[in-house]
Amino acid sequence: MSAATPPPALDTTPRQLTVADRCDRCDAQAWLKTIDRSGLDLLWCAHHGRTHLPAFPDKGLEVVVDEREYLSAALNPPPDAD
Repeated sequence: MSAATPPPALDTTPRQLTVADRCDRCDAQAWLKTIDRSGLDLLWCAHHGRTHLPAFPDKGLEVVVDEREYLSAALNPPPDAD
């Protein structure tokens, strides 16, 4: 008989982006926040962030918040321990 692996501890770090933060491109929930050279911020959903991420440096955008790991964890929860 093998011991069941305990579930991972819940991350209690407060998120910086909430469900009220919306992608500036499509209005979906934002998972990324960038700041441009002038200090203005842009919010990105996971889809648009992933699509445009390679161009961010060329456009002068710096990723300051990336919370896509929360989305991944929600879509792929750990298996229940029996």
